Amino acid sequence: MKILVAPSAYKGTIAPNRLAEIIAEGVQRANPSAQIELAPLADGGDGTIEVLRTSLGGEVVSTTVEGADGEVVSSRWLKFGTTAIVELACACGIALLKEKQRQPLRASTVGLGQMISHCLEFPVSHILIALGGSASTDGGTGALTALGVKFLDKDGKPLPPGGG
Repeated sequence: MKILVAPSAYKGTIAPNRLAEIIAEGVQRANPSAQIELAPLADGGDGTIEVLRTSLGGEVVSTTVEGADGEVVSSRWLKFGTTAIVELACACGIALLKEKQRQPLRASTVGLGQMISHCLEFPVSHILIALGGSASTDGGTGALTALGVKFLDKDGKPLPPGGG
């Protein structure tokens, strides 16, 4: 019997690659003769970098950025040839926050902009951005601010960070 195991992430609990391995172990125990193919999926949120690295190869590049709540977080992105693949969830994802830290109207995507800026320090010609799993409702204004864009109110004063 051939069995395809193709799960996506369970937000904040387990990444798709690890979940696929666990499911495959259970199937193998139940049916030792099964031919199991792992094909973890990603929707652009948690686990996207790992799924793409497994499929495409490439180099995971680590950096530190500002998380959704303004605290410094360890983040990473995937360099595949001259393409950078950035996962918003690695910088300002909801899974990085404890329940009491989750304040979507104050959360920011500044860390995403910082990751994009970090990518530009490498010889990349394309940057793909996976946008799932965000803790923020700022519409990307934080990311653009980190890249130098200014958002002003009608009086020319800077808008406060966050979506609220």
